[in-house]
Amino acid sequence: MNKSTLRRLKRVRSKIKKYNHGNRPIIYINISNRNISAQLIDCDSANVLVHASSTSDRTKKDSGIEIAQKIGELFAKKCIDIKIKDVVFDKGCKSYIGRVESFANSCRKAGLNF
Repeated sequence: MNKSTLRRLKRVRSKIKKYNHGNRPIIYINISNRNISAQLIDCDSANVLVHASSTSDRTKKDSGIEIAQKIGELFAKKCIDIKIKDVVFDKGCKSYIGRVESFANSCRKAGLNF
């Protein structure tokens, strides 16, 4: 990673640590060229509570944004099933456009509160 990417990553993570007073679980999102995956991690025990990925549900006709929307809805349903609605979204070093934005919006529409 280059310097600007590392600075952005450090800035985002420091703000999450600073403003997460209620110790809400954190959504970590990972986006590659082909797939998208997300994890809900409990910040106290550092355990993965929920995981969703596009590696098994991918079809060739879907675009990256459509896949991100499907995975966001699936992820939000899994979170609501274990009775977690208030979370913190960590986009990491990614810009909040495209697949990251569509994932976050579909999670919000499904009932999660960022």
